[in-house]
Amino acid sequence: MKIFFRIFLALIVLIVAGVVAVPFIFTPDYLAQQVAQQVKERTGRTLTFGGSPSLSIFPNVAIMLKDATLSNPPGLPQGAFVSMESLRLKVALQPLMQRRVEVREFVLNAPKVNLLVTGKGRVNWSFASSGQGNAPAAAASGSANSASEAAGQVANALAPTDIAIGPVKIKDGTLLYLDERSGGSFRADNVNLDINMPRIGGAIAAAGNLVWKKQAIALNLKVPEPVKLATGGATSLQVSVSSKPLAISYAGAISLKDGFQMNGALNAKAPSLRNLAAWTGQPFAPGNGLGAFAIKSQVAYANDKLTLTKAKLSLDQTNAQGSIVVLLKSSVPVVSARLGVDQIDINYYMAGGQGKKAAADGNSSGGGAASTKAGWSTKPINFGGLRAGAANLALSAGRIIYGKTTLSNVSMTAKLHRGVLTANLKKMNLYGGGASGQIVLNGSKKVPVISGSLKASGVKSLPLMRDFANFDWIEGVAAVNLKLVASGRSQAQLVQTLRGNLGVKFANGAIRGVDID
Repeated sequence: MKIFFRIFLALIVLIVAGVVAVPFIFTPDYLAQQVAQQVKERTGRTLTFGGSPSLSIFPNVAIMLKDATLSNPPGLPQGAFVSMESLRLKVALQPLMQRRVEVREFVLNAPKVNLLVTGKGRVNWSFASSGQGNAPAAAASGSANSASEAAGQVANALAPTDIAIGPVKIKDGTLLYLDERSGGSFRADNVNLDINMPRIGGAIAAAGNLVWKKQAIALNLKVPEPVKLATGGATSLQVSVSSKPLAISYAGAISLKDGFQMNGALNAKAPSLRNLAAWTGQPFAPGNGLGAFAIKSQVAYANDKLTLTKAKLSLDQTNAQGSIVVLLKSSVPVVSARLGVDQIDINYYMAGGQGKKAAADGNSSGGGAASTKAGWSTKPINFGGLRAGAANLALSAGRIIYGKTTLSNVSMTAKLHRGVLTANLKKMNLYGGGASGQIVLNGSKKVPVISGSLKASGVKSLPLMRDFANFDWIEGVAAVNLKLVASGRSQAQLVQTLRGNLGVKFANGAIRGVDID
C-alpha cells in the first residue's frame, strides 16, 4: 500500500511540474514515459500504454492514459497484473498554485485485475521494492536530459504539501484469482465501485456492485485507518455484502500482521441454506428442509480457527443459541459446539416431510416419484454428508419431534468422525417418564448401518404407542429396554433388515375394550 501511495504521489508531482514548466516542455508522451519510469524504479514492473496519452491544462489539469497495462513482478510468469482501457485523472488548477492538490476526478475504465498465487506460493500483488533504488535512468538525448533535470527541480521546489482526493471510480471492472497450488479460482465481473479517500492514507469508504456466478452483489465498506493494515497494525472495519442468496455484514477489527485476523460482530441471513450452498459450489444432497437461515454472533478468526460466541441461530423451524468453534487446518472442518435449541422437527427433513403435515401422514413416504414397499419409501437416503466434516456437539433441546412422537427436555452429546455419527441421549422426558439411550449412524460403510438403544421407565404407554405405532389398546405405566440395528440405503431396506430386542414391563396395565375382571 505504501508503494501505491508513492506511485500516486509521483503522478501528482509530475502533473504539478508539468503545469509550472508549461506543456511545451512536458508533452503528453513524455509525461507518460516519466510515469512508467517511476513505476519501474519503485516496483520493477513494466507499465505500458497502447494508445497516445492526452494532457490538458485549462480549466483543470487532466491526463488520460489509454490501454494501460502493468506487468507481473520480476520472477513471476509473464502477463498482466492489471490492465485497463483508460485511466483519467483530473486535478483542480488554482489550488496547484498554492501547492495544494485537489483531485476532482480519478476514473479507471474497464480495469482487469489478475491475482495469482504460483505453485511455489509467490503472489503477484506484492509491491515490495524492486531494489533498483530511486536513481533515474540515463536520458536518451540531451534535450530529454534537460527536461528531466527541469522536472526534478520543479518537482522538488513545488511538491504539494496538501492532497485532497475526490471519489475514485472503477467502472465495469473484472477481478480474477487463481491459486496454482490448489487450482482454486474466483471471478467477479461488472465490478463498479466508488471509493472515497479524502486524504492519502486516510479513511476509505467504498460502495458498489459486482456479479459473481450470475448473481448481482452489492458492497459497502468503511476502513477508518487503512495505513495501519500496511504497517502490521489493526483497524476497524465495517462491511456489508448483499445478494439474493445471502446478506451478510461485519463490524469489528481486522489485522494482517500474522495472517488475516478478525474480531467483531457478524450478522447473516439466507432465504435458503440449500440454495446458498449450491450457489457457492458446495451443494447438499437432495432432500427437504435446510431453508431459511440466520445467524447473529460475535466472531473471531485467527490461525485457521473460527470462533462464534453469544451466537443466535435459526434454521427452518429451529432456533438455537450458544457457542461454536470451527478448526479449518485439517482436510475437513472440525466443529465443536454447545447449543441450546427450542425444538427439532425431524419430520421436516424426511422424504416428503413438511413438519406437522408429515406427522399427520404417519409413515407415508410422500417421496414424489419414488416407489414404496409396505408404506416405506424406496428413495435412496444420502449419508454422504456424514463424511463432509468432524464434530463434537453438546446439545439441549426443548423437544424433538419424529412422526407423532415427541421427546422433551432432551440433553445429548454427539460426535461425528470419519462418517460415523454417535449421539448419546443423556436424559429426556418421555411421556411422563425418563429415558436415556444411544443412536449410531454409520455412513462409512458401503451399506449404511443404523443402530440404537433405549432405556426408559415410568412411561405412559397409551400416548406413546398411539403416537409411535398408531395403536391405542394398551395402557399403563411401562418400563422399556430396546436395542435395534438395521442396514440399507432407503427406508424400505432399513425396515426389511430391522432386528433387535424389545423388553416391556407394564404396571397397572390394561387392554382397552376388554374387561379382564
